[in-house]
Amino acid sequence: MHETDGKIHGVFTFIIGKDPTYQKIEQGAWLSNSSYGTIHRVANDGAEKEIMRKTVSYCENKMTHLRIDTHGDNRIMQNLIDPW
Repeated sequence: MHETDGKIHGVFTFIIGKDPTYQKIEQGAWLSNSSYGTIHRVANDGAEKEIMRKTVSYCENKMTHLRIDTHGDNRIMQNLIDPW
């Protein structure tokens, strides 16, 4: 959750450990099989900038190997993580 002055501006789900969603992937392969955290469902109210950067930074401090939910139809998330 991203909060300023008691107001929530962004939320996300962060799951540490094996995520059933990623046990089998249809195309491609993971770069590593090491322990990971998964970022799902990032949302914001538009009042603050860089919510995605803040989300990734927070999660990287908890777990260095991250996976992010990027279904083929999820163009917004694909564009947000493109800089990484």
